[in-house]
Amino acid sequence: CSSDLIALPCFSVSKDTIITTSPDSNIKVKIWFERGIHYNVYYFQKPILENGFIDLIIKDYPSISTSKKITKILQSSKNDIINVPIGERRKKIIDNYNQVALKLDQYYEINFKVFNNGAAYQISTFFKDSIYIQNEIANFPFSNKSTGYLPIVNKRRLEEHTSELQSHWYI
Repeated sequence: CSSDLIALPCFSVSKDTIITTSPDSNIKVKIWFERGIHYNVYYFQKPILENGFIDLIIKDYPSISTSKKITKILQSSKNDIINVPIGERRKKIIDNYNQVALKLDQYYEINFKVFNNGAAYQISTFFKDSIYIQNEIANFPFSNKSTGYLPIVNKRRLEEHTSELQSHWYI
């Protein structure tokens, strides 16, 4: 990972942007705060997702998009092996990623994990009481030439459920 900004291994911050990469540096996630959390995902420097947006609307509390700023940024990495005792084809799963945790005001933290084969985010809340989530906004604007794969479950009469991997083009 390289950067001419404030840099830690595979992580950088400028005034407006946070960048983290996968452990092998092939996937890059660029994150910024502009009335909410926005992000881009690149694979071998080509855009896969452009201007993704994350928000969480909670009854009687401010949303992520009404937060004023990112108050704390924490970076971490993990390279571990998970031993699976039962039910999985593989007995060992590699758990290797770089993570950036963004603390927003007093209520929210958003964690971006970037693996060698993908990226994910997780929203955590810090409310003292129960909450009612009215809406979670998760916008995934794939670039015009991206390809995605997902398992489709087809139920057949008098047979068990089956999974088939089907390719879908996002245009």
